[in-house]
Amino acid sequence: MSGMIQGLVPTLAAAAGGWGLARYAIAAAIARNEGRAGPVRSRVDHLRRLITRGRRATTAEEDAEAWRHQRNRQDAGAIAPEADGFGWTPPASPGRAALGAGLLAALAVLVGLLIGSPAPPAQVAILAAGCAALGAADLLQGRLPDPLTWGLLILGLLASPDDAALGERTLAAAAGFGGMWLVAMAYRLGRGRDGIGMGDVKLAAAGGAWLGAALPWGLALGAALTVALAGLLAVKVSADRRLPFGPGLAAGMVILFLAAPALG
Repeated sequence: MSGMIQGLVPTLAAAAGGWGLARYAIAAAIARNEGRAGPVRSRVDHLRRLITRGRRATTAEEDAEAWRHQRNRQDAGAIAPEADGFGWTPPASPGRAALGAGLLAALAVLVGLLIGSPAPPAQVAILAAGCAALGAADLLQGRLPDPLTWGLLILGLLASPDDAALGERTLAAAAGFGGMWLVAMAYRLGRGRDGIGMGDVKLAAAGGAWLGAALPWGLALGAALTVALAGLLAVKVSADRRLPFGPGLAAGMVILFLAAPALG
């Protein structure tokens, strides 16, 4: 019983820290976003329609047409381009978003304590809170805001336990960025359009800053979770349909961060 009580102390402290981090990041994004365009109707709007319209998935043709319409609006300057992370429109209720991130951070810390993960609870909470905010932004609006992504990358490097780990994480972050960028360029050359956004590229770099040599496993797990999410939502996967990779990759990062130290 005393061990459980001692474990709850860092859990609550980590949850409070995670909530504060998410609240500050979202508030900063709102301040930066004043006067910009409204919420972007992105290529993942069909996820909302799955819930509000009898879970009917849009066809590949409908999804492709919606994507072309968004790109035309971007070219005309009606909405901010996807690559501009500071053009992200935060949720209507930052308090609720921050509260959700804090609760997920507490859940991640509790899971870590239950499985005996050596990962520091405070670091788990920060990573989980940041990943929760990023995953929600990508799922709901189809973009990964730069303030959260770059902030998560920097914090991951600062959390390195020693110089050797810092070097490994720095190399992994660079490899994650470069590797994902090459995949994005290959897709663009092969398909004639973007398939992987720069937000995903930056998130892969942030994953390297936290996971180090375990990044490939995190990317693989993120891809598997993305496909699983599409299956649960009855989304038809095809060459013309783009799925948000951020939520799956973010979840994979947290899971691997908890498991990788124990596995190593």
